[in-house]
Amino acid sequence: MPNQHVLQRLTGLQSILNGVHQSSVGLSSATIGQERAFVDEFLSKVLPPIYRFGTGDATDAAGAKSGQLDVVVEYPFAPSLPMVGAGQSRLYLAESAAAVIEVKSNLSNQWNDAVNTAKALAPLKRSFGATMSFGAGPQPQIPMFAVGYTG
Repeated sequence: MPNQHVLQRLTGLQSILNGVHQSSVGLSSATIGQERAFVDEFLSKVLPPIYRFGTGDATDAAGAKSGQLDVVVEYPFAPSLPMVGAGQSRLYLAESAAAVIEVKSNLSNQWNDAVNTAKALAPLKRSFGATMSFGAGPQPQIPMFAVGYTG
């Protein structure tokens, strides 16, 4: 049986995120800000403060490049490079990316976009030197998740 306290809190968080989505239906993607709401109202408050969240491209040591990524969850131990004059976009070293999240207002309608991002991200390989981890260490591939408000 699920913990009712956790279930109630998650239901409330989902309502907040759905409210942000509902209030922006029909607006342009630049105005909607689904990624910002997901990060600001959920991830940055749920995950420990050691993580930084951003957007941009990722590249690996071999020079492969991902293309634009909605949300990059960044490890705290590696640098990322700001793109001066380009707003919040950054260039992420593959090793600095803990995960990538594609945020879609309607995942069913935008599934091909999420698949294309996954295909562009797949060739990038992380190459860690010495590491310390609890449990299995990080894999060479950058994990990607798709989040949809609808669909």
